[in-house]
Amino acid sequence: MKFSEKLKQAMQQLNLNQAQVVSLTGCSKGSISMYLNDKNAPSEQKQRGIAVALGLNADYFASDVPEAKATITPSDKSGIHRITLKDLTKMLGVDKDTASQIAINRDLPGLYGCKGSGDKNIYIINEAVFCKC
Repeated sequence: MKFSEKLKQAMQQLNLNQAQVVSLTGCSKGSISMYLNDKNAPSEQKQRGIAVALGLNADYFASDVPEAKATITPSDKSGIHRITLKDLTKMLGVDKDTASQIAINRDLPGLYGCKGSGDKNIYIINEAVFCKC
């Protein structure tokens, strides 16, 4: 399976749009667009970085397994979950604005925040990475 197909599959299963992938990975909008349109593919090292940033196994894109749903399902062993701002504030013991800024600025490894639809943000936690800090 091509990188572009796997990236699309991951985005669909994680319910992420292109702007959110840009925010989570730090890749440019143009790069993600070229990856999705199969115009270019990142290096193996960059693929590993994208996988980790999305909360996937580092070898997700290198794997020959055509169907990797179990790797990225929020309730599985990978430990990637969407988290509400309310739960995030409880977990961090701070107010909503502070919790949101911590996630968006990526001040804690494994905790990601990015723009959702409208004025809402999406918060994602990768437990395996977060618990190591």
